[in-house]
Amino acid sequence: MSKSVFAFCFLIVFLSQIVLQAQNKATAVATYSAPRMALGDVFVVTILVQNEKVKQVSSFPQIADFTKSTTTYAKDKKNYIIKQYYKPRKKGEFELGNYSLTINQKTHFFKGLKLFVTNAKATANTANIGPEVIYEEVKEHCQLNIQCSKIKLYQTESTLITVSLTVYDDNKAELNFIDLKDQLKAIAQLAKPSGVWSEDISSLKEISIDTTISKKNTTYILYRGYISPIDTGHHVIPSIPFRLLKYKIFKSALEIKRKETEIILHTLPLKIQTKPLPENLYGQWSAGQFLMKEKLNTNQFTVHKAFDITLTLSHLGLSGIIPAPIVLDNKNFNIFAPQVAEKMYRNGSSFIGTKSFQYTFVPKAVGTYHLADYFVWVYYNVATNTIDTLKPKSKITVEAGKEINLQVNETEEAKDWNEIINKSSNVVLHLESDPRLKWVSNVLIILMLLITLYIILKK
Repeated sequence: MSKSVFAFCFLIVFLSQIVLQAQNKATAVATYSAPRMALGDVFVVTILVQNEKVKQVSSFPQIADFTKSTTTYAKDKKNYIIKQYYKPRKKGEFELGNYSLTINQKTHFFKGLKLFVTNAKATANTANIGPEVIYEEVKEHCQLNIQCSKIKLYQTESTLITVSLTVYDDNKAELNFIDLKDQLKAIAQLAKPSGVWSEDISSLKEISIDTTISKKNTTYILYRGYISPIDTGHHVIPSIPFRLLKYKIFKSALEIKRKETEIILHTLPLKIQTKPLPENLYGQWSAGQFLMKEKLNTNQFTVHKAFDITLTLSHLGLSGIIPAPIVLDNKNFNIFAPQVAEKMYRNGSSFIGTKSFQYTFVPKAVGTYHLADYFVWVYYNVATNTIDTLKPKSKITVEAGKEINLQVNETEEAKDWNEIINKSSNVVLHLESDPRLKWVSNVLIILMLLITLYIILKK
């Protein structure tokens, strides 16, 4: 009996410890103010932290076209309440995406929501989020740059244009992007001077962070694209502006307030010089450093049976400017127009453009052939400053197909059949012109009527 009582008491203590630990486990719950608001109203994110003293909180997320205003802290018994205020800058539909906050070195994940902002109310009262205070001015340390992989080019040669924002490691100012999609489109337009081919590499809707440039500083890629000059002379990319929001900060023990200001950064103008190609190349070939690769499933083929050969040309730069190889005249193959495919691959900070040409061959004769005798591709090699030629290196073998030969012996029946064929007329007879066919048709019709009448009378 005593053992049962002891086991029961132990179980009660054990379960109570589990319940106590569950009650003391820190949790963080997010709630939101009304998602529909007018200009002049505020949107509030409230984080309730239970069973834990808040010592450290990471920054709240940014919301596109909202100003992050005030962050307040309060304590209610064992709970801590953190509120982040946002002010809409324009009307429309917006979204606070799913986000995370680090509280006391533990990451908590929260679900976002959609926000709707209408015109300002005529009698709207701005929410009171504290008295006027003196804000601290913090100098930003960031720079807008434009870079060109090569500024002296030949016609049709490619160069990579990169527009980037670098925020240095010692920057203390809080910054935010503004009207990002519209600004990215404007940058892409300014980065393409007239008289060039162009091909965008980066998205024109969002930015990316390039970690290969620096481990300490943060570099945001605003635009990346290749240009290839058509005209000779100078091509100028003007100074490109980019607007950012910077915040003046006021901090106290219970709240953080922000006051936004707009700053504008500019790139330096960029001049690109273009040299002409030799006259016999311009308008037909490309300049750069190119490679050719060929692809065949096998090197042995059968006469009169079609097969495919793919020739791929690649280089650092645009793929759209690469012309098709020349197909040389020949008597051994029927070669049809190619199917063309283009791709871009990243190679470190550069991009490789490829253009593939898939040709269909039909061999006419048995033999061994070198593909170099049927294709040639000419370009201007900028490394050697000479006209260069690329040819495929593969050798193929065309063999005779396996044919089935049947021995045919003419029999007496065949001779009779041939005589009938030779004596028969090839004139087409119409039904109404042959009285014998008419007579047979009438007899068949009468028989069908008699059979039908017999069936009816029998019933």
